[in-house]
Amino acid sequence: MIQVKCFRFEVESKIRQADVAGYSLDEQYLDVRLTDGRTVTPYLHFIPTENDIPLFDLVDMVEGCISDSFNVKACSVSHNEDDVFIKSAFTLEFGLGRSAELKGNVLTISQDDGDYRYAIEASFTEVDLPSFIKPVSVQSGSASVVAAKASIEAMTM
Repeated sequence: MIQVKCFRFEVESKIRQADVAGYSLDEQYLDVRLTDGRTVTPYLHFIPTENDIPLFDLVDMVEGCISDSFNVKACSVSHNEDDVFIKSAFTLEFGLGRSAELKGNVLTISQDDGDYRYAIEASFTEVDLPSFIKPVSVQSGSASVVAAKASIEAMTM
């Protein structure tokens, strides 16, 4: 079995019940139908923080390497009269030879042309057009990364 660097993110999200038309949970994949017609899901938002690398290259790294390393691991939903509560778990998995490091909520990937750094925040994204770069706003929604940790694990990709 192949060992990988595993960066795990535990996320808690909340949306006001009045803004939710319904939801569908299929194993770890959640679709939340909003009353405004959009369908969203919890996600991670990667915010480039490195000024020495062109923005195009920073975005390209997210849409390529980081996207390929991303996994949705778990999701659960509960609610009360006022709110829908969502707990999600996501991972990024990189080969042990890859120069990737997580400190707090900052991911750094070192390449020959420099260090690619991203602040990672919890967010929502459109189900039909997911994006790590352009989160969607959910008026009554909030999301936060509760825990981010690094470990060596068996590959699950």
